[in-house]
Parts: sequence; structure tokens; C-alpha cells
Amino acid sequence: MKNSMTTETKMTRLLPFLPDNFKQDGVESVQPWEGDDTGMFQGELLLKPSPNAVLDNILPDCVMGYIYGALIEAFCSEQNARMMAMEAANKSAAEMIRELSIEYNRVRQAMITQEITEVISGAKAQKKKKKAKKKEEK
Repeated sequence: MKNSMTTETKMTRLLPFLPDNFKQDGVESVQPWEGDDTGMFQGELLLKPSPNAVLDNILPDCVMGYIYGALIEAFCSEQNARMMAMEAANKSAAEMIRELSIEYNRVRQAMITQEITEVISGAKAQKKKKKAKKKEEK
């Protein structure tokens, strides 16, 4: 997840580890066996416990860290997708409510206008009826 709007699929090779994966941008590491005048000890290094024992303890934790990080990223991406979907649904519902309110008000106005027209027509008819009755009586 790059940001809240964009996501990017990324593939990472976990095993076997490659030295290129651990280089920092802009920093070149100098190995003790490179160059003659580095002033570094250039003999063989002895590790206790053995390199295999160290790797047996470090590698599982490192791989678990990568997997845990991927799970956290997936969870964050899912929550972000849900949030964006709910935001879109809210906008859509607000637009629908606005349109339906306008339509409801138009229909209500038309009904009121029709009722007023019917009342006026009824009143005119009553006036005509009264005038007709008066003419008949004369």
C-alpha cells in the first residue's frame, strides 16, 4: 500500500538470501578482503557458535518477520479498501437522497396544485349553479 489511494503489488524473494537485498541506497560497503591499505584485520574470522547455528536461529525469525510484515500490509490494504468502499457508498447514498428529495417535492407540489385547482373549479361550478338557480327563479 503506497498511500490510501494507490496500492502496488510487490514480490520479495525470501530464501535464499542475496547480498544485494541488504545493500543500503547510496552506501557502499567495504569488505575486509578488498584493498590492501584498509587497515582492517584480514585474517579468517572464527564464529562461536558456528555460522550454521547462528543462521538456524536467525533465519526463522527473519522469515517470520517478512511474513508478519506481509500479513500486516494485507490487513491494512483490506481495511483501506473497506474504508474507500464505504466512502463511495456514503457519497452514492447522499446523491440518491438528494435526487429522491427533489422528486418527492415535485410530486407533492403537483398534488397540492391539483387540489387547489379542484377546489377552485368546484367553487366556480357552485357559483355557476347559484347563478343558474337565480335565473330560473326570476
